[in-house]
Formats: sequence, structure tokens, C-alpha cells
Amino acid sequence: MLAIDFDDTLNFSKKNNDSFEPNIGLVNILKDNKFFILTARNETPENIIRIKEFVIEFDISPEKIIFTNNKEKGPFLARLSKNYD
Repeated sequence: MLAIDFDDTLNFSKKNNDSFEPNIGLVNILKDNKFFILTARNETPENIIRIKEFVIEFDISPEKIIFTNNKEKGPFLARLSKNYD
């Protein structure tokens, strides 16, 4: 199972930019794999919509989208690894 960051990994555009700048190579890899999007973004309605629009536009299907609300990602990854070994 893969855990992928959204900003500057899956999408290179600025947070408030209307258009997406996808990492096409990574998008293509994810189409054939199970993965999570793990982002430090806050879980706001705007951020939820933004990431869901990206997922729909580029036809990828994360198992889950996880917002850490600016917390460290390590504890989230540890919980994920226990649940998806």
C-alpha cells in the first residue's frame, strides 16, 4: 500500500491555483496500485473539494484521503501500516 502526499508530490500547482499541475508519471503509477493520499492540509470543505476534484479529473481512486491538519505524518503512517499490512 502506498501513501502519497498531495502538494508538491502528486500535484505541483499552488494551493489556491484553480488549475492542477499533476505529476503525470506518478498519476499513471497510481492507476494500477492501491494507495492513500496523506496530506498535511487542514480538513476544510475547500481542501476536501480540491483534492476530490483532482482525483476525479485524473481518474485515480485512493482507498482513502487523510488530512493530518498540519500534524506530523509519521503517526498516521504507523496506524495505516497496522491496518493494511
